[in-house]
Amino acid sequence: MIALLAFAFNGMGAALPFQLLGIYGKENFDLNESQLGLIMMVNALMVVFFQVPVASLTRKLESLKVLASGGIFYAAGIASMALGSRAEHFALGMAVLTIGELLIAPTFTSFAVNLAPEAMRGRYMSAYWVSWSVSRGVGPALAGQVYDAVAPVAIWYLGGTWNLLAGLIFAGLAPAYWRQKQARNQEE
Repeated sequence: MIALLAFAFNGMGAALPFQLLGIYGKENFDLNESQLGLIMMVNALMVVFFQVPVASLTRKLESLKVLASGGIFYAAGIASMALGSRAEHFALGMAVLTIGELLIAPTFTSFAVNLAPEAMRGRYMSAYWVSWSVSRGVGPALAGQVYDAVAPVAIWYLGGTWNLLAGLIFAGLAPAYWRQKQARNQEE
């Protein structure tokens, strides 16, 4: 459940560039649709070209360390958008947060499957997808309120904070996860 909470925080922050960057860039820096499309393309190209190699590398590493690192990359990429004013700045932030995506997306899926008892894998994966879906709706809704009530730039600090919190939760779960894994190994 705590891992799902971390994953939800990560999803809340991860949704912001895809849901709110368009309005933020257009209203505050006169970015046009083609510039915004190019920024989004950075994410798409990185995922297409690097998802398989990164997943192959991270498969050999400790899941929670990879997840924590992914949260940190997401946090850095999203928070850096607060410093941006040109398309190039936002594209760089998108590249950094996409590294986080490349680390978290395949790793959390395998983590959830490996964590679940064999008879409950379907339930664990359902909870995983519900967490992802809900967080992708809740994050932009809350950030939209912050955009209007506080300041537009505050959404990037909020999103970065959510992702940093996710990374810290993942890192904090490591000791309990290893104790549980050792106990399972001793039972077998």
